[in-house]
Amino acid sequence: ALDAAAVMASLATVSWFTGRAVDDLTMTMGLISVVVFLLLSQLTGLHHRFDANTANREMTNVAATWTLTVLVLAVLGFVTRYSETFPRSVIMIWFVLAPALVGLGRMCLRIIQRGLVTRGVGIRRVAIAGLNDLGRQTFSNIAQEPSLGLRVIGFFDDREAHRAEEEQDVILEGDLNELAEAAQRGEVDTVLITLPMRAEDRIRYL
Repeated sequence: ALDAAAVMASLATVSWFTGRAVDDLTMTMGLISVVVFLLLSQLTGLHHRFDANTANREMTNVAATWTLTVLVLAVLGFVTRYSETFPRSVIMIWFVLAPALVGLGRMCLRIIQRGLVTRGVGIRRVAIAGLNDLGRQTFSNIAQEPSLGLRVIGFFDDREAHRAEEEQDVILEGDLNELAEAAQRGEVDTVLITLPMRAEDRIRYL
């Protein structure tokens, strides 16, 4: 939604600045551009990942996605003669301003999200049911994605204490019964079950 708003706002701004009315034709071109941009963003990976540690890569993806969008629009404009209704100055300025606004919007969103996460706003407390390889990988994935706003409070498993102690860098908070009780008390927002499928009874219980 933020990307779409940036594309539309940039076209409206350029039209207003150059003295052109923001009419139905302008809005149609903007909507077509938004659709093309959002579709291409799925191919370039722009919307596949939003990691606070990859801002430079994201800006590269924005530029690549918009460049492909411009190429598609150029082909559509040539085939339909649609682009002839717009002054070349409007199109050129818009092609530069749009990715700048998209990038600016995403940077502002990063700053806001980082500030909220730092203050604990919107943080969801996550419990992982299953102290195993999949559980540890899930914990690692969450730790590498701070923008998700998730905080793992610990692992819960029915395994014996001495087996749990063999695991390093993890916190075994209790067994599955204690997990259910903690969730009922409102101490857990999300439970991620990483138990193997052979533990069907325990999964059904959770």
